[in-house]
This record gives sequence, C-alpha cells and structure tokens, in this order.
Amino acid sequence: MVNKGVVKPYLKCIGASAVGVTQSCYLVRFQKYCIMLDCGIYQESDILTNYRQNQALLKKIKPREVDWLILHESHADHTCLVPALYAKGCQAHIICPKGTTSYLKVLWEDSCKIMTQDCQKITNKHGIKAAPLYTPDDIATALSRCIEVDPLTQYNLMPNITLTYYPANHIINSCQLSLAMTQGYQRKVLNFTGDIGGKTPQFYLEPRVNLPFCDILLGENTYNAIGRNNKPYDRQKDLDKIIAVLNQSKRTLFPVFALGRCQSILTVLYQLWKDSKIPHDIQVYVDSPMAQKICALYPDDNELWDEVYHWERLQFVPDHVATLTLQNTKSTNPMVVLSSAGMLSGGKSVSWAKTLLPDRNAHIMFCGYSSENTLASKIRFGENKINIDGDVVENNANITELVSFSSHASRDELIDYYANTLRFNKLCLVHGNYENKVEFANTLQDELIKQGKSSRVVATQQDQRIFI
Repeated sequence: MVNKGVVKPYLKCIGASAVGVTQSCYLVRFQKYCIMLDCGIYQESDILTNYRQNQALLKKIKPREVDWLILHESHADHTCLVPALYAKGCQAHIICPKGTTSYLKVLWEDSCKIMTQDCQKITNKHGIKAAPLYTPDDIATALSRCIEVDPLTQYNLMPNITLTYYPANHIINSCQLSLAMTQGYQRKVLNFTGDIGGKTPQFYLEPRVNLPFCDILLGENTYNAIGRNNKPYDRQKDLDKIIAVLNQSKRTLFPVFALGRCQSILTVLYQLWKDSKIPHDIQVYVDSPMAQKICALYPDDNELWDEVYHWERLQFVPDHVATLTLQNTKSTNPMVVLSSAGMLSGGKSVSWAKTLLPDRNAHIMFCGYSSENTLASKIRFGENKINIDGDVVENNANITELVSFSSHASRDELIDYYANTLRFNKLCLVHGNYENKVEFANTLQDELIKQGKSSRVVATQQDQRIFI
C-alpha cells in the first residue's frame, strides 16, 4: 500500500472490455487501497495485436500497489492475465468464488502454453522478440494467493471493506459481486455483474440471485444489439436444427468454449441420443485438452453429468496424432467433434475448421458469441475464401447458427434486470460493443425515466474514471 490515498473513491475502466467484449479489468481506489476487479486477456484479433494489447494493459498497472484482486469467474477474458501480475511482483491475495481455483489452474496453464506458442510465431513471422507474459512458476505463485469465498457470505477484506458474491447463472461457480466500502458515516456500494445469464436455469449452475442496492452498478451488455433476444421457443428450434443436421451429416464441428459451452452441448447431445433423436451409432469426440480437463473437474456428485461423462458414444481425443487420424478418417458412421476455441481464435478448433470448410457435405454449428474480425465471424458471415494460418480455403461447409445456448443474458433479459429488477444510482455499461452500447444505454435511460426513476446510465469508455 504505497499510494497516499484518494479523497473520493473511484472506479477506473482500464481494460478493453470498457468498449468491447474482451480483456475485463477495472481498478477501484478507496482511501489508500487499490482493488482490482478481473484481469483478463485480449483475444479478439491476430496474435501480434492480442499480444500488444495485453502488454499495453499491464503497463497501466503497478502490480505492487494492488492490495486485493477480486475475480468473479474463470473465463480467460476475465482472468488469464492474472499470473502476469505476479511475474511483476504482485503480492495481493486473489479472492474468488468457491470452487473456482481448480478451473483457474487449467485455464492459466493452457493460456501459458498458447502464449508461448504464439510468441514463437510472432518471432518467426514478424522478427519481433516476444516473450510469454508469465511462466508456470508465476501460475503457481498466483494460485498460492487464492482465497475461495462462499456465495451469499460476507467476506471482510478490511473492517471497512466487505465483499459478497451472488450466483450469476453464467458458468460453473460464476458470481456477481457487491463491494461495500465504509468511511466514517458514509457507506458506498459498488456492484459488478460480471458476465450474467438470464432467468432460465442452465445445466449444473445455481440460479441467478439479484444484487442489492448500490451506488454504482458495473453491468455487462454483451448482447446489447437490437434483435439479440432469446425466446422460449428458441431452444426447441435449436434442438430441431441439431437433430436435422446430425441425421444427415457425416462430419459436424461444434466450436465451443472449453468451460461451460462444451459441457452444455455434450449434455444436450446425450439427451437427444438417449431419446433416439440422433443416430444411435453416432460418435462424439471432445478434441480439446483444456475441455477434457474441465470435463474431469465437473461435479462428480451430479447424476446427469456422471451419465454424460461415461456415455458410451463419447471419446476424448488423446493427442495430435489422433486428431490427424480423425480428420482423415473415411468412416461411414456420423461423427461430431467438439473443439475449442469457440471463436476459432486458437486451439484445435482452427485445424478442424480448416479441414471441414472445403467439404460441401460437412457442417459447422456455431453455438456462442463471436467477436468481429475473428475467424468464426468471417465464416459465419459468409466470406467465400478464408485465410487460416496463411492458407486460403474455400468456405463451402454448411453453417448453422444456434441461438439458445449462450451463457449471457439476452438484450430483453438485460433490460428487465437493469430497468425493472435492480436498484442503483448509476449504471456503467461494460463488456459490450460500444456502438451498440450507446443505443442500449439510451434505451435503458428512457425506460428508467418512464418509471420515474432518477438512476443514470453511462456508456463507459476506456480509461474512464467514475466516482463512487
């Protein structure tokens, strides 16, 4: 605690998530304390741009000044720069929801591996000396600083600073958080939704719990665009799409997020197979080392997941040689592959896309969000020729969009949560496309005015300072 303190507490949005949907990172200054909320990686562009964006964020942070680092979930865009802070001498404790640490270990180790490979590619292609931002030793140090906290239980950071987690219904163990800070007779509350799901329960997740009143609400708006709404009948429509595709396609790829989406899709496939809706001889493969590790971590006391995990039609691809064998197989049995990354930003899903895209009989089923300029978005929006790792391939495969599997609340659900359910003085929108966010902020503000509420809505910008 080397800073002299601030007169008025404030929040600063230093990560790219202030204006986009990646690299979540926020600094809270209260008295002489510095509290960091999230520290995620940038992963929306080419490897050189991503690397430079992550370097740029780290330059904004003085790791030795951070007193507490608070995480609300495990996903890479919220957590995977954390070990880099400890590479630079950070000593802070990491506060995270109960059950999170084991998933953080998997994601950090995978991120370190990919980062090392990317740095080598950057050096070879651009002649730029690039070093990984952290090492396995830094991961071990960060993990040793983790403290897990039960949801709905007040945790005292200091006598005058308390933290409470509230289930978010986003991914396993994910939470919203409420940070209460007391100075004399004044009490200021900062709430952070993090990534949140809607009201509908999701597989293996606790239902979302509403946050209490606050002065500042830092709220996600991933699906802020008009038309990004899930309707009750969307799930059945998606199931019908899956059934139709798997009953006529021999090779189908699901690009999935290794944590959350992979397990949800596996569960749906198992249920459809059990109900004889998809071919009985279908073979389902999980070709992602990280997804396999996460599957092994999923709750072993859940009867449904135990059935899925031991499903006779499910196989975990052991290595790269097995991947190549599968990609070249001429088997007549229908084959489904789940592989990460979900946005085709790296991982084995990229090589699978490269293999299947030229095949007019193959299918790629997208089941989650993809940022602009990612490989996934280029495929989804119909570019005829796709550059993958320097090779140009024809975009001939059949593309199917599934809309009901997102772990994020839809636009209408966000409006209902922010305008009708929660109470706050000011809502600061983060984690959403900025252009759409401005319209979304205006829509929310109009709705609040209609209700006679004095709450304000702000479309935050990067490096903006917001007083609490």
